[in-house]
Amino acid sequence: MTIQLNNPKLTILLLGTLLLSGCGGESSSSSDAAPPANNTELPIGIFPLDYGLFTGVYTFLDNGEFYGIHYVNSGSVLAGHPRGSLSDNNSFSNLESIHWANFIDDARQLGAQEPNGQFGRSYDGTRLSASIRGSMGSFTADTTGQLTYSGSDTRELYSNPLLLEDLMGSYSGIVRTVGLNRIIENINSFTIDQNGSLSVAAVDCEFSGMITQYQNTGVYNAELNVSGADCEFNSTPLLGILTPLEVSDGQIEIAIQVNSFDETQTAVFILNK
Repeated sequence: MTIQLNNPKLTILLLGTLLLSGCGGESSSSSDAAPPANNTELPIGIFPLDYGLFTGVYTFLDNGEFYGIHYVNSGSVLAGHPRGSLSDNNSFSNLESIHWANFIDDARQLGAQEPNGQFGRSYDGTRLSASIRGSMGSFTADTTGQLTYSGSDTRELYSNPLLLEDLMGSYSGIVRTVGLNRIIENINSFTIDQNGSLSVAAVDCEFSGMITQYQNTGVYNAELNVSGADCEFNSTPLLGILTPLEVSDGQIEIAIQVNSFDETQTAVFILNK
């Protein structure tokens, strides 16, 4: 792992944190070798990564779109949401600008958009290497597998999709936002119906929208409309994706990651059925 910390607040917050690597493949953050060569293939799927000070789940689509979520404290605290449109030439030697909602980089943990986020990746068909840079520092990590179903079921969540009938139901969890001057909020009764319609009430904001399967994959496009007289989102709809995070014994965990068109505002839901 290569880490350069530039932000003392993050250093204090993360000191002593022991982070879990994601399921579905070997993930490593320790590497003293030279950076990997440029891409020979493009990664497509849902990959867990362990940067040491934080973990991540990254979704790469075949249209170049990249969505990520970061955790600290052994995966118990949602810490960030990087995302962007990556070119085929994106690599360790050709980092590209990304947007990055940081949920913990201030004393009140209201969150902020990283002003100068950069990202690069390399993939040889087996090993994914990722490099991400922002105001907190520079971080690299590797993984050799995608997220899978739990237990003895080793099917990949991306290529063996949950159907809408599996996803429909009521969820509870949290939502983190950037651009609304709000801390973490607990969510109850987030619903997905048989048609893919979404709805939930949060403080000052009503969310409603739709998910549609992205091609024949485990990822769903997500579109959320926001309303409410005191709701501070400045544009609607919010666009992004639904990513499956874990499926175990009938229990489903998902992440809904959506952003405003101008990328100044973000909402990330981590939900359990």
